[in-house]
Amino acid sequence: MKKIDVPFSLLLLIVGASQTSLCVAQNSARGLYVGLASADFDYEGNIDGAGKVFDESALATSLYGGYRLTDHWGVEGAWSTTGAAKRTATGAFYELNAPPAPPRTSTITVAVEVEAISLYGIGYFPLSWGALFVGLGYFESDTDLSLESDDGISVNRIGVSGSNDGLTVIGGAQWDLSSVSIRMYYEQREKDRSESFYDSADTTSLGIGVHWRF
Repeated sequence: MKKIDVPFSLLLLIVGASQTSLCVAQNSARGLYVGLASADFDYEGNIDGAGKVFDESALATSLYGGYRLTDHWGVEGAWSTTGAAKRTATGAFYELNAPPAPPRTSTITVAVEVEAISLYGIGYFPLSWGALFVGLGYFESDTDLSLESDDGISVNRIGVSGSNDGLTVIGGAQWDLSSVSIRMYYEQREKDRSESFYDSADTTSLGIGVHWRF
């Protein structure tokens, strides 16, 4: 099971917001809102014929905002960036064209970082304490992949970058206080096969956010 890493500062921010809003909002949650979120981000890379070859997680942070047009419909945009999702493997090898010698150990680390912009249409199901929501949208992302090998004598690094786009789906629940909303959400993005480092790559995020309504 992967650990969900939410910064302590964000938890303090959410607690502080809830302490200043002791009751559920009596006014409508419609209108403009701006917030920030933190999530456990998972990157899954697949190669045809080999299946899943990379599945690691990292901390993601995002800024988001939108406009709730009615009690049931709204639009939202977000910018997000992640830390490095890393996988490390260690193996032994023998040098060719050299006198017989014990094998040398080499460590290879693959790291992936993603920055993305997303735009959603959001549907809400209002409840007494807030709402359930689901959204469908489009995203564009820039992905940096780095590979580092260390054989104990030298360190070699290779880096490549690529751009991706596609559909994204988000859903969750939010609690509406007097002027602040707290949400928990799950998002899944499917990357374009033709531009991925792998034959296909999917990303998911499980997170918590807080936003202010104006």
